[in-house]
This record gives sequence, C-alpha cells and structure tokens, in this order.
Amino acid sequence: MTAAQTSADVVLVPVPVHLLGEVYRVLGSAMAPSSDERGLDARVNVPPGAWTSAMVRRLRGVLHLDGVRALFDSLAEIAPAELPMTDAADLANIPSDRLRGQLAAFTKLCKKSFDTATWPIAIRYDEVGKAFYSMSEHIAAWWLDNGGTAPAVERKG
Repeated sequence: MTAAQTSADVVLVPVPVHLLGEVYRVLGSAMAPSSDERGLDARVNVPPGAWTSAMVRRLRGVLHLDGVRALFDSLAEIAPAELPMTDAADLANIPSDRLRGQLAAFTKLCKKSFDTATWPIAIRYDEVGKAFYSMSEHIAAWWLDNGGTAPAVERKG
C-alpha cells in the first residue's frame, strides 16, 4: 500500500486498526519536547502560551517564506537589537511591500501550524509609523541552534 498525500502538511497512511493506538503513542512521544528542551525552556522562564524551543525548531521546518526567513536569520544575529523594515527588506533582497505581504502570510502560518497569531519576534512602530523588528536573545539562541544561517549584519547607528 502507498500513502496518499492530501496536502503539503498531511499524509494519509493506512494503518491496521489493531496498531492505531501504538501509532498514536509513537507520534505523541515524537512530538513531545525532550527533557533537554523542557529544561532550556524553564531556564529562560518561558511563560505559558509563549514560544518554546520546540516550537522554534518546528518553525524552521515549516517556514518557507524567504523574506521572513532572512528577517529571522538577521534578527538572530543581532539580538536583542532592532532592525528597521527597510533594512530587513534590503537584507532579504526583496521590496518592503513583498516582505510585508510575507509577514501577513507568516501570521496565517503561525495560526495554522502553532494555533497562535503571536510571532516569536517583536515589532515596534515609531512616531511616524516606521516598523522595527527585534528578537529576544533566547529565541535567537534557539533559532541559531537549529541550523540558522544568519548573515553578518552591520548595525546602523
């Protein structure tokens, strides 16, 4: 028998009924954070509902928006410093409006994949509405620990 793929995120695999419980047990243990991850989350005092190291690791696998990935790589390199939207778009080598569109798509990805509209990065607007993005040091460490390819970023200021 072959698996029938229904979307990019879901694969249907025939499983004998008597083995279904075992399949769920294996999947559940594979998706649970390891004791190392739970310890790391506790050491940085991750509040309930906040992004965890396991979520950041999973995000690396589902984030296919090139501009947002470049933004995350850049923010991880300079954390906790801020990066203006225009600089982020330049580093991603895309126009600012395309990056804004990808960030809107990123919100949908977060809702679909993590059941939250909260991003693992912060956004601040100045008095004229210019956007600045930043990433906490612990999220940056998790992002880079998970194979980040952060480019060197020249800090302006």
